[in-house]
Amino acid sequence: ELQFVKGLTEEGFPKLAEKILFRTLEKYPEAESAAPELRIRILIADKKFSEAQVSIAELQKSPPAEGCPKGGVGLYLFLAETAYTAQEIPAAESAYKEYFKTASEPDAQAAFHYGSLLEERGDKANAIKLYERVDSRPVQARLAALLIESDPGRALQLAEEVQLGGLDLWFGNAVVTWAQIMIDRSEWNEAQAVLETELELLKSLHGSTDPIAGARYLLGTCYEHEDKKAEALTQFYNVYAKYGDSEWGPKAQERAQALKEYFEGQGKTVKIDLGANLAKMEESTFRVARRLFFDRQYADAIPIYLDALNKFPEGSEAITALRELCLCSIHLDDELTAKTVGLYLSERFTKNPKAGDALLATGKTALDQKQESLAWWMYDQAIEAFPDHPRIPAVLYSLAGLRKQENYLFQIVENYPDSSYHARALGRLAWNAYADKDYETAAARFAPYVDTETDPQKQTRARFAFAESWRNLAQRRTGFQPVHRRSVGSGQAGSTVLHSNAWKNALKNFQTLEKSMEDAAGSYGVSKETLEFNQPYWEKALYYQAVCQKELGEIDEAVQLCEQFEETFPTSGILNQVRFTKGKMLVEGERFDEALVALDGLGGEFEEPALYYRGVALFETGAYEKSFQTLEKLLMNFPASALTYEAMFVQGRAYVAAGQRDDAIRVFGDILNFASNDLLIHRASLELGRAQTDPTEKLASFQRVALLADPDNEEHAALIADALFESLSLYQELARFDDLLADADRLLEKFPTLGKTDEINAFKNQAQQKLEELKNEPSA
Repeated sequence: ELQFVKGLTEEGFPKLAEKILFRTLEKYPEAESAAPELRIRILIADKKFSEAQVSIAELQKSPPAEGCPKGGVGLYLFLAETAYTAQEIPAAESAYKEYFKTASEPDAQAAFHYGSLLEERGDKANAIKLYERVDSRPVQARLAALLIESDPGRALQLAEEVQLGGLDLWFGNAVVTWAQIMIDRSEWNEAQAVLETELELLKSLHGSTDPIAGARYLLGTCYEHEDKKAEALTQFYNVYAKYGDSEWGPKAQERAQALKEYFEGQGKTVKIDLGANLAKMEESTFRVARRLFFDRQYADAIPIYLDALNKFPEGSEAITALRELCLCSIHLDDELTAKTVGLYLSERFTKNPKAGDALLATGKTALDQKQESLAWWMYDQAIEAFPDHPRIPAVLYSLAGLRKQENYLFQIVENYPDSSYHARALGRLAWNAYADKDYETAAARFAPYVDTETDPQKQTRARFAFAESWRNLAQRRTGFQPVHRRSVGSGQAGSTVLHSNAWKNALKNFQTLEKSMEDAAGSYGVSKETLEFNQPYWEKALYYQAVCQKELGEIDEAVQLCEQFEETFPTSGILNQVRFTKGKMLVEGERFDEALVALDGLGGEFEEPALYYRGVALFETGAYEKSFQTLEKLLMNFPASALTYEAMFVQGRAYVAAGQRDDAIRVFGDILNFASNDLLIHRASLELGRAQTDPTEKLASFQRVALLADPDNEEHAALIADALFESLSLYQELARFDDLLADADRLLEKFPTLGKTDEINAFKNQAQQKLEELKNEPSA
């Protein structure tokens, strides 16, 4: 089983290896001695190279476990090779260094890999020392190449030995090394003859372009030495065009260009048909710049990119090169150059979606580099120049969020109706308005969205918000409805029934939502998760239908919906809210006995308003003492209640009805003393007058309203009309007939819709008769 764990790490399955090791150690605790090395191998396979290196160092301090003779050496090899494959070069080099310190018979592949890294760093001396320790054809081939200058005799011997090993890649490399040595010895004819003989054979070798590239380059060198410049030019261009990515490519390009210039200097025209190799040659032209780009040498890459683009301005590599050139400019914080390249891409390659990709990539990089203004410019350029690019809807949607600008969403809605982002844009627009509490706009935006959204849960949320938008809009227009109208008389702004399209639309959409919830609950294809998600929306849809019905004046229907809710959802979390709403509706529908039952026992957050409406219902059913006691409980337990003054008005009237006028006068006096709102003060003055018994005091209270309230304010005007009318009988009682006539005329002129014209005229006639009688009485 431990061998199986080791094999799994070698095959790249660290998680499975870890599980099996754990299971094995549970079953065979004695296997713990072998576990440290396996745990390290698991770390290596999981590419946790730093942790692995520390663990190997710790392991080497302990005696090696039985059955693990290689100990740290074998682990360093495994670490080095795994890191090399993963291109984690620093980790690989460090592990190779540790491995080769103690390895008595070094692994040939490891030597080849580490030697290659040393060569890349220019450390030829240590690469040669390393290669000397290993007897392997690939390593000998590399060693021969390194010894060409320092020990050509040994290099020649090694090259010949490698050639004897078989016809493969290393045979080809050895031929090239051998030819280089021959040329260095000026044995041109022999080198040329061998290269010409072996060229066709080298073409058949697969696995690398280096042997054939090197052979062609050296053959070109031989031709040039023999003054066969045309043949040399052919070989050099072949290397440059076909094998430009090899180590021979740049040198071949330089030699080919020199020969081309030579022929042109002789007045000759050089025509080279690159054919299928044109693309490869173009790729080679950009390769140097691209290598600098990936090495992050952006300043050095720019002039090479520009030179390559001048040679191949519209080739297959041009768009990629322009993208990378633009990225170089962004990394160098050169906004002007970046924009110039961006404009060129959008104007020159408008029909090519790759150019759109390039602009989007540069926008993303600019954003990552915190160059936001440049990023927005790049994205806007891509949107304008490549409207049909498949990624544009997604980009527009992302930009809407990043820039907090809805115009991007409107572009999706208007221009990309078939995009998967169309519904998402509609939804984002609707939710934005909803979050801003712009319910009128939200309602207009949810209308197309709810039928477009296909995700069931998102559609449920959207349908609820759609209905809620209408409800909130209607609620905002309705305003506050304080107390039942019968309780305050005609002077108070009572409960106004709002027959508006907003309430009707809210009701219709809550009904639609409830229907969809019922359909889902009765469907076999709906998951338990979705049904649980739907439940609160179903409950609220039914509850808010009752609210809408009530606002539309359909109190009986609203009450029935509340009762349906109580029966359907007896364990709902909003059950008390529904009970309270039902009780309130019953009060407003003047079904006071039923209201008392509905409001009984409500506590918690509904105790305060329930006390108020119970007080109103008790007052309306003639239970005056219970009414003012209930309202007193509200005032004592909730001193900061928003219902304080409304409760005091009802309490005062209950005291009056119970014959406790002094208590009523105290309550209305408290309102006058503490209220800061003019409307409350005028209402309290009117109620105080009604509670008082002395006609002079009553008249003073009424006249305070008639003289101080604002006749241009609709609510004040209603109070003035009541105060003037109720003053008439007091004027009559106090024999103030001139004042009676003045207020009666004011009533008839200013308040013709009061509905008491006959009574007013009767008061006027009686006053006029009294005045006539007084005029005709003989003077004393």
